[in-house]
Amino acid sequence: MGILRRAKRRAMVTWSPSGIRLWGQPVYPHNRIPLGDHVTMARLFARRNIPTPRSWVLNSSEQFTVIIPEIEFPCLIRSRHGGRGRQFNVAQHSGEGLELAQKFSNVGHPFVVQELPQPWGEDLRIMLVGNQVVASVLRRAPVGFVRPRESGNLSVSLVQLTPQEETLAQQAAQMYGAPFCAVSLLRTEAGPVLLEVARAPVLSELEATTGLNLAEPIVRHLSSLVASSSSPQANVVPLPTRTVLVE
Repeated sequence: MGILRRAKRRAMVTWSPSGIRLWGQPVYPHNRIPLGDHVTMARLFARRNIPTPRSWVLNSSEQFTVIIPEIEFPCLIRSRHGGRGRQFNVAQHSGEGLELAQKFSNVGHPFVVQELPQPWGEDLRIMLVGNQVVASVLRRAPVGFVRPRESGNLSVSLVQLTPQEETLAQQAAQMYGAPFCAVSLLRTEAGPVLLEVARAPVLSELEATTGLNLAEPIVRHLSSLVASSSSPQANVVPLPTRTVLVE
């Protein structure tokens, strides 16, 4: 009888946005674009004529050989998907580029080839919440790196954005559909160039340099979106349905 009574107390729970809310946990709006997908970002930027380094999305070393005459070396070659700087390579000439392309091809990974505009070793990192700039810094990469890292950079300092830079950052964030994100820009002689939009940025260097607690505006903004939405479920990525037994 004890086993039977215990079995009756076991409930079937389906984990979904509404199910999570029943447990008293908030569900925040979220972006539907795959995290760190450089291909998605490149396509979105190209459609809106956003100034970015020229890029090619390839699946094989054979495709790389076709575009060699168009590439200005040195160039970046990296995995389609981000990884906080991992698999981020510089090809100084076509031979190195072909070798890197073959490595990606051998493991079946699509890769991105991207021109490398100057200046090297620095960028502007801009934090936006609700499409408003809340922090901006100039990052200088460690020696030997052509782009700053998510953390551990040589120096990070406060920077005043130009109106053109702020507008470009806001356009990129709005186009990407992120409630909060960090945008990386490059200051060039021809004007600002968009490098990437990071939907899950590392905040430590931004907070240490600005003295801000960036979690506060993020939480306030997400909470306001949940409170003002007539259909909160329309703003979340559905979780895989999973049934579990709960005592």
